Amino acid sequence: MRSLNSWVLVVAALVATDLPGLPAQAAGESEQQFIVTFDSGVDERSRAAVESAGATPLEELKFAGSLVVAVPDSAVAERLRRADGVSAVEADARVAAAAPIRCSPWPSCGDGTGPALPPSQILPWGIDRVDAAESWSTSRGTGVKVAVIDTGIDRSHPDLEENLAGGVNYVAGPGGPGEAPDPAAWNDDNGHGTHLAGTIAASDNTIGVVGVAPEADLYGVKVLNGAGYGYASDVALGIEWSINNGMQVINLSLGEGSDVPVLRDAIEAADRAGIVVVAAAGNLGDGDPSTDDVLWPAQYDSVLAVAATDAGDSAAGFSSDGGKVEIAAPGVDVLSSTRGGGYGTMNGTSTAAPHVSGVVAGMLAAPVNPGADSNKDGRWSTGELRAWLQVTADDLGAPGRDVSHGYGLLDAEEAITGVQGP
Repeated sequence: MRSLNSWVLVVAALVATDLPGLPAQAAGESEQQFIVTFDSGVDERSRAAVESAGATPLEELKFAGSLVVAVPDSAVAERLRRADGVSAVEADARVAAAAPIRCSPWPSCGDGTGPALPPSQILPWGIDRVDAAESWSTSRGTGVKVAVIDTGIDRSHPDLEENLAGGVNYVAGPGGPGEAPDPAAWNDDNGHGTHLAGTIAASDNTIGVVGVAPEADLYGVKVLNGAGYGYASDVALGIEWSINNGMQVINLSLGEGSDVPVLRDAIEAADRAGIVVVAAAGNLGDGDPSTDDVLWPAQYDSVLAVAATDAGDSAAGFSSDGGKVEIAAPGVDVLSSTRGGGYGTMNGTSTAAPHVSGVVAGMLAAPVNPGADSNKDGRWSTGELRAWLQVTADDLGAPGRDVSHGYGLLDAEEAITGVQGP
């Protein structure tokens, strides 16, 4: 919303993914949101400088020494740039959920009123395809903390509530950027985050579906609003919360068209904290392997970038490709939970990424980690874990790593047990 280039890129992503469009009032808002970084961090003096320039402080990004501020016009932004102690002033980029909800029939199934599933539990095709069930005798992801940084999670969904361990909200109230968010309001008002959560850790409880890691702990970190979009600063705050609250895996099924320094810094901090960060590659695939379509944050070196495949193991036509793609997972007609207690299918790299997040949870909970350094009591470093996922992936496409599939299709059984199934 705030930077013209970011606005155009996000709108392009929305068109490419058929996400609901931005609300009409968003384009016409005069107030803008910026990130102001200070030479010596945030203190009372820096807050006073922001207010003297005519801006309103909203949130502090402690890891970056920055304040997120509301700015009424360009003159105030210029005054901020000239203020003493300010090292940088940048527009707060918009980010969007990386895939549409496509349950059938949409939209009725999005609120739990769609057709009921058969009375017995279903193993979705994607979870079956990555051999997740074959890993459950070794690990079910028990107790591993997974943060779904997205639109929130349906707190009362019968297939999720057993594994829901908490959450937080960073989306501003209905009054806009000036209205402080209610931290407890992390319930899903879109459906995207709920769908991801089901793929990661829907309970093995005889109803609905079952997730890749059916005993992992889910945390709903709401940074995207009901239309599926939000600010990079809120994503960074969600990552900071994840670091401070001991998350072990972060799922980012969202994207932006350019490098956002504050988001990069937050992800690097998470990596240093030992958190595995998994992100959707994006849905801007143009069919040309010579072009790089991968969105940020999947472009960052400390992120495990996930492309999407279909039931025939081909790269999905919409899946972004490029040199940063590390692994592929099912992302077409993925059945999972929807808000309101329902179930439905969705397409996109958004739905591929949670398969990987679930397998990472299984790896972290496994009693023996076959690819970890034995000198560290079998505990994974983030680098070792990613390297093991690469080694155990089933090669697809051109031999070796390629821009469409990375190292190949996710293999839960081999990654978690160390044994290649038949």
